[in-house]
Amino acid sequence: MSFPKTGIPVLSLMGIYLQFWMSLVAQADFVMSLTQDGSVGAFTVQSGGASSIPIFLLQTNGENRLRTQGLFSSGATLAYSAGGGNSGNASIRSVALAPHWTNTSLNYTGFDNSVGNQFAVLEGLITRPAQPPVTPGINTQSVLLGSVTFSAGSVGNVTNLNLSLDQNVSKINLLFNNSTGDEVTPITFVGGSLQTISAVPEPSSMVLAAIGFGYFVRMVRSGRKTTAKNSPSRTPPAL
Repeated sequence: MSFPKTGIPVLSLMGIYLQFWMSLVAQADFVMSLTQDGSVGAFTVQSGGASSIPIFLLQTNGENRLRTQGLFSSGATLAYSAGGGNSGNASIRSVALAPHWTNTSLNYTGFDNSVGNQFAVLEGLITRPAQPPVTPGINTQSVLLGSVTFSAGSVGNVTNLNLSLDQNVSKINLLFNNSTGDEVTPITFVGGSLQTISAVPEPSSMVLAAIGFGYFVRMVRSGRKTTAKNSPSRTPPAL
């Protein structure tokens, strides 16, 4: 990828983008993110393996409704698309809600891997009043909504991960656990990426390989010494 020669170093452009993103997060009252601190999520998964990607809701900028009231319901969507590297994209293996959602009859977790419609939906609901009376997010600055587990793609593939509110037909909004059910707003979405890397050999396998190589070298040296010892000595001819 080439950049126009504007006289501005690429690192400077990246710094400007980072400052812009940080300013957005700083101004937001709520942030939905793949990390607990609201930063961009940069995940890796080994070839042939799987990686669980969490989804958090954070309150910022002096907002305190999450800490004082907690969430009554939660709806989030994680969409994924190819970002770079090889063409083999990572794929969704499973979706799991956080264990604090109590009303299982109204919970929904699902995913759709169809072409052009690649996303996972997480919907959670707290029975009001919650039993026991502990509501997700109460007395905290962030709350785990759930997680999405991805199977690795081709080595080198980078899969973009983008968050949004509930995109299911029967949407469940982010609501507080109070009598009025105020919707969480405004909100900033901070996504990330998942890169597939080569599988790293287990430490035990590496140790065995090193031992085997050392044994092979020892045998070769031992064979050379035996050959030299058993070879008949030749007396140079007299002049």
